[in-house]
Amino acid sequence: MNNIVLVSSFDPINNENIEDINKCNSLDTMFYFYILFSKYCSIKYREEMIDLALKNSGIKYQFFISLSEMPVKSIDLSSIVSDLNKKGINDVKFLIHDDKSYLVSQNKILSTNGKLKVDENGYDHSKGIRALENLYTSKVIIDFIVNNHLYFMPLIENYIKGKRLVHCISVANTAYDIAIANKLDRPDLYYIAGILHDIGKQASTDESLDIMEKYYRNYIDMPEFSIHEFVGVIYAQKLFPSVNKECIRAILSHATGDENMSPLQKVIYSADKIEPTRGYDSSALINVCKEDFNHGFLVVLDKNMEFISQENGSLSMNLFTRRCLKCYLNKWIK
Repeated sequence: MNNIVLVSSFDPINNENIEDINKCNSLDTMFYFYILFSKYCSIKYREEMIDLALKNSGIKYQFFISLSEMPVKSIDLSSIVSDLNKKGINDVKFLIHDDKSYLVSQNKILSTNGKLKVDENGYDHSKGIRALENLYTSKVIIDFIVNNHLYFMPLIENYIKGKRLVHCISVANTAYDIAIANKLDRPDLYYIAGILHDIGKQASTDESLDIMEKYYRNYIDMPEFSIHEFVGVIYAQKLFPSVNKECIRAILSHATGDENMSPLQKVIYSADKIEPTRGYDSSALINVCKEDFNHGFLVVLDKNMEFISQENGSLSMNLFTRRCLKCYLNKWIK
């Protein structure tokens, strides 16, 4: 049996961890997870996420030792080898991932009395997920994080609640699915932009006006429905300083549209209008976007302009939407 010990916080398990495991896996490989202390998430949840990530993978693994009660500065690898050997588990290797991943044999560990210094910056490869810089993990793990209110979710839930939160999660899922169906780069960014897109929606009138006066004085006359786009940008950058700039652009155009929109902006605009909790059967529009997000965006934009004109009697055109229609759908410009 090829016995490999994995040392990390797995907070949460991420794509790099999975790539390392797959690279070293074989029919006679058993992996032993040595889970480091984390102040961010319980050992129970992290084990559940590992189980979810490896479900139906055929990978054989056990949870060997979990340091969940206190942080440590170093790990005695030779002690782990000795413990495993006493259990009849021999020829142990360690899969260590700092700047890159590499295997270390038990003979080298024992001959050098090897210890591993635990540096959060060197061995915490999931901090970008917790900070919404990226979501480099499988979709089942993203769903687990959101459903169990982990990492970034408590911050988001301070600003988005109730049905609005349900809507934002649905937009994130819809945008992610459209990105996957269209083979777009970085589908994780579509999820991030989706879940953050309405983060300014429930701000008070006074707070919204203060933000517009301070940061967006040139757009102070934009219609009331669009103000949360601007507020959302400020909230998103304040709460998650590492959030991708493309996500910020998508937040700023999700309600109104704009000219020269990126794929991310188009998909978030569309997903916001057609996600399944909107209260009408949007399945046909979702399928159009999955087939071709560019064409789907035009169809959704047209349908949205038609809806607005029927509801309001006129489009009450604003600067951003006028630029959007001039760029993509000139028939609505009067």
